[in-house]
Amino acid sequence: MWIATGRAGLHRCHGDDWTWYKPLGPEGLGCYTVVNMVVDAASDALVIGSESNGIRVLRNRTGEVRFEEVTCRGDPLRGIAGVRVDPFGGVYLFNRTTVLRYTPDAGVTPVLGAGDLSTFPVVINDIAATPTGMLFIASDNGVYGWNSSGVALHITSGDGLRSNIVKRLFVDADGRCWFVVPGNVGYIPPMAGPATLDLSA
Repeated sequence: MWIATGRAGLHRCHGDDWTWYKPLGPEGLGCYTVVNMVVDAASDALVIGSESNGIRVLRNRTGEVRFEEVTCRGDPLRGIAGVRVDPFGGVYLFNRTTVLRYTPDAGVTPVLGAGDLSTFPVVINDIAATPTGMLFIASDNGVYGWNSSGVALHITSGDGLRSNIVKRLFVDADGRCWFVVPGNVGYIPPMAGPATLDLSA
């Protein structure tokens, strides 16, 4: 079990052993505050998003602990802190303006920018990937659904959200995408194809 501890780096509890990985310590954590972490289902790598020091990956969680910096074309991913799992393997990395995809083998590839969602400025607040291949994007203009052909869905307050400002998303084991708006929580039911939208709040 991995535990982020504020500005004190990471702790790992494995069996009866408790290990502290110090900020900027010899293991290469390279950051103070971990804000997100996920495990890539395909490679079993632990991917960490830090508050201000980019993304780190621990490729081998069973041997010697050595964190590596994730880069894009040789440049650090400064300003990227969001990390979410892709059910098909790999992880999504994001901030308020861009979404990237990372796998330990292929590295970082662009997925979308906020300008791909709307001609008007949109702020990305959170993302969540579904087992059906849809990537939901929480924004200050509702929820967007992105697939291989682009924007496939856009849900706003006119469709039943209590507010266009969607802060958090989470896909549960039944495929429902839960959303959080100011003062309310609801979900988008799983969609296998074109269907009428029935939000529950």
